Amino acid sequence: MSGFEVAGVVLGSIPIVVSALEFYIKGLGTMGRWRRFTVELNSLVLKLRTEEAKLQNVCEKLLRGIVDDDHIYAMLQDPLHPMWTEPKTVAHLRRRLWRHLKLFEENVKGMDQAMGEMRRKLGIGAHGKKHIKRIMFVLQQDEYQSLLRQLREGVSSLEDLVSGNMELEAARCRASQVKWYRLLQDLSTSIYEALRASVTCACPGLHDFGLRLMSQPTIITPLDEPSDIAEAQKFFLVLSYAATALATEANLWAAARLWNLLSLSPSSVRDADQPCTVGNAPTTNPGRNVGLTMLTPEGSQMSEPTQAAVAGVARELRLETIQNLCRSMRKSRKQGIWECCGHISDLSTPGKPRRYEVYPLGSPNSNGNWTPVSLASILGREGGKTLMLGDRIRLAWVITSSLLQLGETPWLPRAPSRNDIFLTQQDEVVYTADVFIMKKFPVSAVSGPTAGTMNVAALKALGVLLVELVLGQAIDRLHSEGSIFGQRGAASISDYDVSLGQLHRINTIVGPNYCSAVKRCINCEYFQSSLDFDDTTGKSVLVTVLDLLERDLKNVMGG
Repeated sequence: MSGFEVAGVVLGSIPIVVSALEFYIKGLGTMGRWRRFTVELNSLVLKLRTEEAKLQNVCEKLLRGIVDDDHIYAMLQDPLHPMWTEPKTVAHLRRRLWRHLKLFEENVKGMDQAMGEMRRKLGIGAHGKKHIKRIMFVLQQDEYQSLLRQLREGVSSLEDLVSGNMELEAARCRASQVKWYRLLQDLSTSIYEALRASVTCACPGLHDFGLRLMSQPTIITPLDEPSDIAEAQKFFLVLSYAATALATEANLWAAARLWNLLSLSPSSVRDADQPCTVGNAPTTNPGRNVGLTMLTPEGSQMSEPTQAAVAGVARELRLETIQNLCRSMRKSRKQGIWECCGHISDLSTPGKPRRYEVYPLGSPNSNGNWTPVSLASILGREGGKTLMLGDRIRLAWVITSSLLQLGETPWLPRAPSRNDIFLTQQDEVVYTADVFIMKKFPVSAVSGPTAGTMNVAALKALGVLLVELVLGQAIDRLHSEGSIFGQRGAASISDYDVSLGQLHRINTIVGPNYCSAVKRCINCEYFQSSLDFDDTTGKSVLVTVLDLLERDLKNVMGG
């Protein structure tokens, strides 16, 4: 059993021991010369109940924010409650205890041993059976005081461990986010290089590749191996190509463009002809879901293709290096085969190739009139606020995190705008579960963008984007409302001034947190000309903005 299960068992053991002691107290009350010992036993019962209450408080504190309140109460009452072993709960608890998980488990196991020994000496069997002949144990203080002391010291140690770790939890999460985003930057840049090497076709016009933004950071603890975290990531993309040879850039978003979905999984370096066990990728379910969310029952996270190897019949497949990704996707589409079709390689680091297994996931076009749609198109629509306020704030959070995920990679332009952000749309309904950054391929090795530093221009551009999102209007339209700036005239006012001039409206719509996030991005008084993850200011500014946006998101969504 894990330490958390054992903690539940200890909580369940104390009432059993207390019940046995009360049974003995009642028996001694009928035996005249033994009545004086009932005072000592009542004191022991009180001490055990006190330790039980303290342990309940420790467990409740540890579970708070991870498990629903109703479940917490049920877990404290039932040592065999399934939530003690629920994988998601256990993962959160491990993360909360950080590097002190082993200490927690050792203390809990020591407490369990003490309670087990006390139960044995009291003659409590598997079904709680009590034996009056064990009365000699309860009358010997040295016997039970030692076990009580072991229990008390264990509870005290848990109190200190849990309190200390929870006090540091927020700071640790922020530091972990920086590590997580640094890892994503590295992988995203590597994927860009792998795509650049594998998109070698001579198709008319350029392909659009949309990299799906990660919407939820992974907490990296000191017990995690960075290589294991990296290999566990799944990157989802959309790929466009011409349905006919006549398609050009002019009809990029017309029906002449076809879209494929695919995922990339980092793989360990292996020989190209080494067999790898794979299975079928997730199948689509027309008519029930839309866009990319059709691949997932939860609607906000795509299915992981590696899980299909368990559900389907796994088979041996030799992974080959894909030289022409466009041709491979067309072949998979034509044959209707949605399985690992090989890998693409990032050879930008000599001697250290990095490979990514490619899983075609089908085409969204077969499930209706599905298409990516730019944020610029959404904000430019008549009526403006196409998206609900909660969706707009969530988008603001995701887009802000994209600067941490992609801010120093070739995926993100120097000053990102609404034209670089894409959502999904079907039948004029916009869905916000999946957000993409679009790039055009092929890219030549000479003209291709290179990773740079995160600069002040990116932060200022983010501030403008945040204003556009919360107001549901493009900055161009807000310029026409420039009368608040007096006689200066809207034409002479920068986007940044216009954005700052809307803070009073933003405060009314959302509140001061969002306003503070906008000001931190646009003003930039305390920032250097470039921000990177080796600089304390650069590491903290966007994480702070994310925290502010997350508070408003929780308020709006009632979380």
